[in-house]
Amino acid sequence: MPPGAPIHFQQATAEALPFADGQFDLVFSTMTFHHWADQKKGVTEVARVLAPNGRWLLADFVGQGLVRRVTQLLRLHRFFDRKGLDSFIAEAGLVVVAERPSRWLGKSVPVLAIKKVERAMGIEPT
Repeated sequence: MPPGAPIHFQQATAEALPFADGQFDLVFSTMTFHHWADQKKGVTEVARVLAPNGRWLLADFVGQGLVRRVTQLLRLHRFFDRKGLDSFIAEAGLVVVAERPSRWLGKSVPVLAIKKVERAMGIEPT
């Protein structure tokens, strides 16, 4: 994007993104995933709008350690363990390619770099 190019803001839910297929090189969501009403549909929408070589950076709570115990105690169903999250990601044709713990919350809030599975999309591996 050239310097000075206009930036447009548009509000939408993750489950119904008003954008064309493959429109974004980068989708970034920080601490919102656990608020999505239908996380599986939201992940499918992210996969749809993500360009073939694009990335989705997701940082959110993952149910492990203290976070897992608290979510089980409070019966919170939107905080998945990593296995459940990976299942949603794989079903949408995506794969985690890198992971880092967050600076302040460690492994309870990992930052995941996610991309489309190349073979499933008929794209040559990069």
